[in-house]
Amino acid sequence: FLLIVGITSIIMLQQVSGKLQQFYNQQFKTVENSMNIRRTVFSARGNILGSILLVDSVEIQDAVNAAEDDFASIYTLVDEIRTTYQGDKSQLDRVVSNLDKAKPILDQVGEYSKRMLYMNSYKPYMDEVRDIMAQVGDVAEANALDKVEDGAALAKIADMVVIILIVVAVVASVGLALLMSDSVRKPVEEMRQ
Repeated sequence: FLLIVGITSIIMLQQVSGKLQQFYNQQFKTVENSMNIRRTVFSARGNILGSILLVDSVEIQDAVNAAEDDFASIYTLVDEIRTTYQGDKSQLDRVVSNLDKAKPILDQVGEYSKRMLYMNSYKPYMDEVRDIMAQVGDVAEANALDKVEDGAALAKIADMVVIILIVVAVVASVGLALLMSDSVRKPVEEMRQ
C-alpha cells in the first residue's frame, strides 16, 4: 500500500513539474520576448535619433545600420513569440505590419536625416508596436499567473491525496495488525482453556 502512495506521489509531482516546465517554455518566454521587443523598439528609436543628430555620414550610416539590426531582432523575436503566445495572434500580425510600414521610412532616414520624418512617419508605427507588445506582455503575464495558480492548486491537491493515502495506509496497517494478532491470540486462548 505504501508503494501505491509512493507511486501516486511521483505521478502528481511529475504533473506539477510538467506545469512548471510549460509555464517556463510558454508564458515566461513570451513575457521575456515581448519585453525584449519593447527594449529593442527604444534602441531602434535611439539609433534613429542619433542618426538625425549626427553630422558625420559614417556615424549616420552606423546608426542606421544599428537601427536595421534592431528591426531584424524584432522580426526574429515576433517569430519566437508566435510559437508561445496564447493570446490574439492578430496583434503579432499588426506588429509585423507596422514594422513593414516603418522599414522604408528607416531607409529614408539615412538619406534625409530630418527630425520631422521621424516624428511624423516612423514614430507612430513604433509607438503602436511598443503598445501592442505591452498588451502581449500583459496577456502573457496573466496566463503565466494563471498557470502558477493552477500549479499551486495541483500541489495542494497532491499533498492532500498523499496525506489521505498515508492515513488510509496507517489505518489499514493497524487493522491488519489487529486481525493477525487476534488470529494468533484466539487459538492460544482456546488451547489454554
